[in-house]
Amino acid sequence: MSKSTSNKKVLSPNQREEQLAALKARFEKSMGRHQGLVWAKVQARLEANAEKLWSLSEMERTGGEPDVVGVKSGEFVFFDCSAQSPKGRVSFCYDREALDSRKEHKPKNNVMDMAAAMGIELLTEEEYFALQKLGEFDTKSSSWLQTPPDIRELGDGRPADRLEGRDAISRDAALLVVGYAFGYSLLAFELIMSLAHKWVSNLFGAFYFMGSFLAALMALAVLVLAVRRRMGLAGLFSAKQQHDLGKLCFGFTVFWAYLMWAQFLVIWYGNLPEETYFIFYRLIGPWRPIGVWVLLLVFVVPFIGLLGVKPKKHAPTFVTFALLSLAGTWLERYLEIVPSINGGVGPAIGLPETASTLLFGGLFLLSYGWFGGRYPMLSPRLAADALERERH
Repeated sequence: MSKSTSNKKVLSPNQREEQLAALKARFEKSMGRHQGLVWAKVQARLEANAEKLWSLSEMERTGGEPDVVGVKSGEFVFFDCSAQSPKGRVSFCYDREALDSRKEHKPKNNVMDMAAAMGIELLTEEEYFALQKLGEFDTKSSSWLQTPPDIRELGDGRPADRLEGRDAISRDAALLVVGYAFGYSLLAFELIMSLAHKWVSNLFGAFYFMGSFLAALMALAVLVLAVRRRMGLAGLFSAKQQHDLGKLCFGFTVFWAYLMWAQFLVIWYGNLPEETYFIFYRLIGPWRPIGVWVLLLVFVVPFIGLLGVKPKKHAPTFVTFALLSLAGTWLERYLEIVPSINGGVGPAIGLPETASTLLFGGLFLLSYGWFGGRYPMLSPRLAADALERERH
């Protein structure tokens, strides 16, 4: 989003009439943005200042929708009121310094130079807040804001997403995280522990939730590495970001093992029949190979494989270990549920297990595709900003 300043260029008579007509139509369509203002006065001021009108036409030419939003120091103030960031002004660096620092996938321009050429200025954070009160803006995009010099030294400009209601979003996000953890813990108690109604473990809910979170991280790694090229994001997902994701997967793999051992140690040391039967039934006899495979696939193999830096940064290796971890998590769920309901029969992975896995996997991919087709999965501008900040 931008506001107009000045430039030493003018429009032809026909261009001037067309631009004034477009501004008038927008002014009359959105009277709520400029209550108390009269178009005749705005038009008179624009006709007397050809440079301002040219700047507004440049905003319009690049996909913007300039409109009057108020008066400041006796001057009419125009903001770009396009619903999303104009297509002619996206995927740019913040300034010349940021552009020169890019070695790969360099944008064609930077917003500061382009704004100067157009005779406009970036909005300040305060002005952006004021803009958000006038309507629905940046619901699927983000905009650059002016960055004070002390902040500019730390990065490449200040990225701005939709700020209206951000306090409520921050509050709701915290509640959602707590609700997610609490809800998944309840799923463990209600859907798994209830099948073996005599077994008791206060830690099982947290263990189940953390196993699900680990599986989510591994699935995220598989998805982002598999679809980044098809989505045109290969240049926006850096090796450092991949390494960070690998460290997350590695860290929560260790935490999963910690919770498993903490639960097992207490049950083994207490040696209470109502607790031990659930564990040891799954570690002896026909179920023992499944238990061993769970430990190997969820902890041992990913722990050893992702211990170094190179496996995390090498996409095929990373995806392989992530898939092995997901397979181990599936076996873990199988081991937790089936022995409680199959009447003492050993493991038998066949059509019902395979079909149910494909069913829920397909439902997940359908919902993922449905969401991705309607809402932005990633802001390329924010991703580019993240790449630039890595260099500081």
